[in-house]
This record gives sequence, structure tokens and C-alpha cells, in this order.
Amino acid sequence: MTCCNTWASAVVPFLLAQDALMACTALFLMRMAHMSAAESGMLPPRMRQAGTGLLYGAGMFALAAAALKLQQVTAKHLLSAHMLFYLHKQSSSVNPAAQMQHLPVLQKALVAALACTLAPLAEELLFRGWLYGSLQRKFSHKTALLASAALFALAHGSLLHALPLFLMGAVLAQARKAGGTLTTTVTMHALNNALALWCLYH
Repeated sequence: MTCCNTWASAVVPFLLAQDALMACTALFLMRMAHMSAAESGMLPPRMRQAGTGLLYGAGMFALAAAALKLQQVTAKHLLSAHMLFYLHKQSSSVNPAAQMQHLPVLQKALVAALACTLAPLAEELLFRGWLYGSLQRKFSHKTALLASAALFALAHGSLLHALPLFLMGAVLAQARKAGGTLTTTVTMHALNNALALWCLYH
């Protein structure tokens, strides 16, 4: 019980520090690379781009959910029960949302708020801002899209969610290319996280 209480009291500061560090790192890397606003996607936000992000975000969530279901069904037929148990355990251990049922109501709300605000902003700055922008300087859009999507999936550390995370990364990179700004991708990412949390607890 003490262990659970310790984790519960530390999770919000940890997630806040993690997201803040990620955002600051991304901004530092952009500055060191002398990236322009267009290269990093940090153009002034517009309401139309946010609206597009909401629409695309719902579609991305549906695509990721379908990919997750497909991956789970395939794994069930191809892997042993022991391996499936390991994958579920490994995914839960690296996914704060999966552990939120152990938190008090206030801390659940704070974790959810971070997951729908600072986390999407920090991840988009790093993966679609600095990483995608840097890769596109040297390689084609397709290479930048695939590489940034693969690293986005790997960074989450969840084998069970690797396919949907890769697809999410690819869709977000394509949206970044099409819109030229992070406003759309941050909105898409935030909506995806909000829908995922809603499905998890309803």
C-alpha cells in the first residue's frame, strides 16, 4: 500500500517534469540547429488549423484503435499465452494511463490534464518539430516521415502498442507536412489522448 501511495504522490510531478524537460530539449535542439519557424513548424497558430486538427485527430484515433485491435488479434494467434502476458505487463508498466486506476480522483484529473495538454505539446515539439524538421532538411519527406514515426513508437517503449503508435507518428508527420505547422498536430495528438482516456474509463 505504501508503494502505491508513494507512486501516486510522485506521478504528477514526474510527468510534469518529464514533459517540461522534453519541450525544453526540443526547443534547445531547434535553436542549436538554427531551424527557421517554417522548418520547425512553429508558425503562428490559427483557428482553422486547430479545427482541422480536431477532425483529423478523430480519424487518427479510429485508425490507431483499429491497428491496435488488429495487432492484438494477430498476436493472440501467433504468440504463446506466456508471451502475451509479458507484453501486457510490459505495456502497462510504461503506460501511466494504464496505472491511473490506483490514483486518487484529483491526481487522475491532473494526469489526464497533462496527457491532453503539455504531453502532446512536448512530444510534437520534439518529434514533428525538431526531429521531422531536421530529417527533412537532409532526406525526402517519406524518409523523414517513416524515421520520425518509428522513433516516436520506440520512444513510448510499448511493444503491444508499437503498430498504432507508428501509424499515429506517420499520420502526424503527414499532417505536419500538409499544414506546415505544429498547431494541427498538437490538436490531433491532444484529441487522440483525450479519446483514449475516455475509452479507458468508460
